[in-house]
Amino acid sequence: MLAAIVTSLAVLAATGVVAHTRRELQRYSERHRAMAVERGLTVADVRQLEHLARMVADTTLADLMISPIRYSRAVSRYVNRLKARKTPETVYFGVIVELTRLRRKVHPPGKLLRFLYSTRELPEGEEVTLAPTDRNMVRTGAIWSVNEDHFDIRLIDALGMRLFRPGAEVIMELNRPGQGMYRLRTTVRKCEVEPRPIVRLEHAERVSVENRREHLRERTETSIFITPATDNRPIEATLQDISGGGLSFILPRPLKPDTECRITLMLGDGEETLEASCVVLRREDLDDGMWHHVGVWDGLEDDAREDIVRYVFTLHRDRIRTSKTA
Repeated sequence: MLAAIVTSLAVLAATGVVAHTRRELQRYSERHRAMAVERGLTVADVRQLEHLARMVADTTLADLMISPIRYSRAVSRYVNRLKARKTPETVYFGVIVELTRLRRKVHPPGKLLRFLYSTRELPEGEEVTLAPTDRNMVRTGAIWSVNEDHFDIRLIDALGMRLFRPGAEVIMELNRPGQGMYRLRTTVRKCEVEPRPIVRLEHAERVSVENRREHLRERTETSIFITPATDNRPIEATLQDISGGGLSFILPRPLKPDTECRITLMLGDGEETLEASCVVLRREDLDDGMWHHVGVWDGLEDDAREDIVRYVFTLHRDRIRTSKTA
């Protein structure tokens, strides 16, 4: 009799624990759904995220909304499952399009200054460089679109398409302000010339930062004057980007590495003229009679560096405002 009573109490206690756990899980789920709705997700979006969360162990709806890494991992497993089931192409690509739409809604590309860990987080519209591993030639392009299954790079001109072929390995570099130069190795899936020059690349799950810059770097197109120490004659150039550590510019003639130059540029709206020295680190032939140079400041005084940093942050703020307006 006593044993039966003890067993009944144990069963009741276990039932209570299970019921309590279920209630807590329900509260967590409701809280996560409310958070998703506050972010602008629909009921259908929430159901899709909850379904994706089941693809990865110990992952919840909130995990997918907070972590782009877990989201990419869940999508990758879901896509692999579709491939294993030999899903019809129309259904497969329909799912890919829907997952891409959902990713852009949950984790908008280019909106955060976090470090990148996967090419699925690449910011669309950012400028990149592509180089075949078997040739010492670099082409410039922009991230055209990021899909769950691949990403596209639009080259500046169609002439660079001859360097890339399906199956070939390429190295892509992306410079993000305040983070450094991202460098990754991937494979060309497809090339298209019409209606625009597009190189389609495979996703890379790991993206490494080659160097983290000490200073924020911003792109700009401003006329400056370069005076090489070799001939002491000023040359008009186009400033490409600038930071408290260095700059890059385009000249109609090449300068040798280690060449010392005097830089004259206008900061802001032309209210202040800056003169500083730099040393050329490297150069690149742009195939149109122009040369791209990268330099580092030499003997820059603290006041001048502060003026440059202040100017760079102004450019950065204006770019963010323009992006938000667009």
